[in-house]
Amino acid sequence: MFKFLIFILVLLPSFLLYPQKAGGIKKVKEIKEVEETKEVIEEIKEEVEGNNCKSRKGSSIAFIEVFEPKDLSREQYEVMLNFKNPKERQKYITWSKEDEQYPESMNLDIVIDQVETRIARGTIQSIQDKGRVRFQIFSLGRVPEGQHCARLLASDGLTVLDEFGFIAPPRMDEPSKQPIVQKLHPLGGVAGDTIVITGKNFGDSIDKVSIEFLTKKGDNLNYWKEEVLGSTIPFVLSKEESNDDKKEINETIRFSVPGHPKLNSFDIREWLFGKTIYVRVLVNHRPATLERFTILNSNWKIIIIIISILVTIVFIGSLAFIIHHKQFYAFIVLDTKTNMYSLSKVQAFAWLVALLGSYFYVAICSGIILQNGKIPDFNYSLIGLMGISVGGLLTSNYLDNKTEKTKRKEKPLLIDLVMSSDGEIQLPKLQLLGFTAISIIIYIFNLLQSNVLAGLPDIPNTLHTLLLTSQGGFIGGKAINNRLSAAEKKPDDNKETESQVEEKESEDVEEVDVTFGSLDAVEEKDAQGNKKTTAENPKESN
Repeated sequence: MFKFLIFILVLLPSFLLYPQKAGGIKKVKEIKEVEETKEVIEEIKEEVEGNNCKSRKGSSIAFIEVFEPKDLSREQYEVMLNFKNPKERQKYITWSKEDEQYPESMNLDIVIDQVETRIARGTIQSIQDKGRVRFQIFSLGRVPEGQHCARLLASDGLTVLDEFGFIAPPRMDEPSKQPIVQKLHPLGGVAGDTIVITGKNFGDSIDKVSIEFLTKKGDNLNYWKEEVLGSTIPFVLSKEESNDDKKEINETIRFSVPGHPKLNSFDIREWLFGKTIYVRVLVNHRPATLERFTILNSNWKIIIIIISILVTIVFIGSLAFIIHHKQFYAFIVLDTKTNMYSLSKVQAFAWLVALLGSYFYVAICSGIILQNGKIPDFNYSLIGLMGISVGGLLTSNYLDNKTEKTKRKEKPLLIDLVMSSDGEIQLPKLQLLGFTAISIIIYIFNLLQSNVLAGLPDIPNTLHTLLLTSQGGFIGGKAINNRLSAAEKKPDDNKETESQVEEKESEDVEEVDVTFGSLDAVEEKDAQGNKKTTAENPKESN
């Protein structure tokens, strides 16, 4: 019993303190709830104060239908008014004296809370079949982030026609928070083409990103000396980590070129070489720098292809004129020893013409259409392709020079490309000719189908390997044939050597006979001379 009393006395203080602790925790929770309630009340109060706008949509002759930020760096806003009676709309529009169909200003004012605004010149657009008017304004003061009320005033500046509540988004005016465009690729295209923009600070919401197309030329320039030709929104916003050591985050935007009528109207020069405009990215109504872009018509490829072909023909013709050879084509593709078409020369010349024409194609697009002042890149896959072709030509010429060709055709034929000098069809030649022709056709087809403004198309590694294999088979077959022909000529050479020896022996015998014959004649002469002398001097002989 004594132990039980001691146990109760020990536990009694804890029972007395626990309710206080529990009450303290409860009070803390209540305080937090009160603070959160105050914050909600303050937010509601701000919204009520910001939305303290009495809409007069039913009673006023005009009301605000749209009011939203456009470019916060300029304090620029987009506004659309709706007049109940389209005839009343004409009373409030001030037309230009130079052009009676050009709306210059409006006899209305708009204020944002207590901040005055001005209607930007050249932005008023009236919809003909309805009573709506769209225009842009810029405030004369900074509008802070949060809820605000825009009021439409009559020309006297006192009568309120309508009020409209809106939310001003965050400014993104902190250092290194503005959107930055690092690359626009490609730099031109037609309506429907996909364009990729790489940069930074594009945000986390694709709905807060918009793309504008504008020009700085023409008679309809607005207050900011530009005319917006159209706009669109991206369909992809992605973020990827770079592969280098810096581990930077690369943000990418993808969008399609819109088919707006103002974007796709061309004069003669623009129809041939494209229309130069500017692209502007807006993130949460904060603009990035302007990027140059070229809008092209749907037939621009045909025009550039024709120009590229003409330039290629002029270039090759100038080479023929410089060489001063009567048969330039035959000089390029014929084997002068056999008067037959050389497959290695034809292959090298075909790739030269194809790659030269394609590079002219890209260079004309880059220099005339894009006008970016950059030399177009010639990718490494095409350089490897030229290496295969030129290497095969040099190796083939080296092997041909090691053999003496005695047969010469009177007239070259195209069948010579797959036949030997003996009139036999060679499979390595046929294989190389087939793969070369197919590769050139596929390359030209892909070149015409792809967007050449993004550069020359790459050659796949498998096609490289295929061409290299066929080229190796052709060179290897030629080397083996040369060895076999050399081996067949050795017995003939020995026979010729033996006959030459026999001829030399016969010649030696004849020389010996001639020598001995001359000696006999001399002896006969001597004998006759002696006899003659004896007859003349008998005394001496005696």
